[in-house]
Amino acid sequence: MACPICKAVLHPRVEKAGRHVRCPDCHSAVLVPQPPKPEPPKPYLKPGEYAVTGTGEKDAGAETNVAEPECFPVLCPTCRARLHPRVSQVGKRVKCPDCFVVFVVPSPPPAEVVKLPPKPGQYGVGIEPQRTEAPLEYLKVQGTMPPEPVTPPPPRLWFASGVFGFPWAPGVWNRWLALSMLAVPAAEMVAVTFALVEMFGSHVVPLLVAVLVWLWLWTISYASACFLVIVQDTGSGNDEVTNWYEGDWRERLGPMAYTLLQLALAAAAAALIGLLVGRAAGPVWGRVVSLSLTALVFPVLLLSALEADQPLKPYSPVILRSLLKLWTAWAVVYIEGAVVLSVTLAATIAAVFWNPFLGALVACPLGATALFIAARLIGRLAWRIGEEETAAAKKKKRKKKAQQEVQSV
Repeated sequence: MACPICKAVLHPRVEKAGRHVRCPDCHSAVLVPQPPKPEPPKPYLKPGEYAVTGTGEKDAGAETNVAEPECFPVLCPTCRARLHPRVSQVGKRVKCPDCFVVFVVPSPPPAEVVKLPPKPGQYGVGIEPQRTEAPLEYLKVQGTMPPEPVTPPPPRLWFASGVFGFPWAPGVWNRWLALSMLAVPAAEMVAVTFALVEMFGSHVVPLLVAVLVWLWLWTISYASACFLVIVQDTGSGNDEVTNWYEGDWRERLGPMAYTLLQLALAAAAAALIGLLVGRAAGPVWGRVVSLSLTALVFPVLLLSALEADQPLKPYSPVILRSLLKLWTAWAVVYIEGAVVLSVTLAATIAAVFWNPFLGALVACPLGATALFIAARLIGRLAWRIGEEETAAAKKKKRKKKAQQEVQSV
């Protein structure tokens, strides 16, 4: 109700009807009227359906504002429109509101027996309900399985322990032997080519190009794949190498291109410096400087490309920073690599001058050995750089946390 003086909305209780109450706004005495009587409910009509009317005849005893009797669904026999006539119209003629055809309302279908859902039970206080036990076979079997073996960390003498005997370690010697056997036909074919050129001239070289390319492509792709896998697995801290390429030779073309790209970039950078040295000191010294710088720059570019994951942009601040922070580690790797390479080249040159064909049988295993040892050394160096970076990051994090605690205090 509303106050007749200030029009404030009031909400008195029903039992206050016929009595005066005080308005909380203007403090006037207001008579509470009797509440209005509720209106009778109007008949419910579903939206989108027609109400059937007779042919102009009114039902006897029909009254206005009275709820309609119960209706039931009927389909028009002509247009199949869904109608809902009243029960009192059964047997009478009605007109369809869609097609205007007059038909007799049939009897309603028998009422379906509706089954009531069972009443839900109730749990007694303090009684735990019985639940179906879930099968735990997988968890039981998993609980009986032995834990996965923990990968042992690399040894303290990372530059010596497990390096020089690595080509003959379990799981590695078969790859070393396969590379040695693959390189023998390629090297023997080179010796055969030189022999044929001395006998018949250089016009026989085009006939052997296809064979030479195929043999060396097979050998270099296998050597590059083994080299890259050894560097990556060893650099990740694994003492054992497990991620060998087991597919055919086409899967080894990617690692070969990756490795040869870094070698070509190192050789190009070294060739520029070697050209300047050759002009100043002579072509021999220029070649020596070029070869030496290629061997020095190649590990830097390879580790930078692997760390930055960008083979076409081999630049990594981590690797360049390690050249200053871990220069002793780089020096140890270069010295050991130079010793291995010098021994391999000296033995290979001596064997080839003694007998070119028998020298290939000696040079190929020696080359495979030097390749595996060099890859192991570069991988151990990558692991050492990663350990140093991790320790520096932890130290920086602890220092930052200490500063935050001091500032909070």
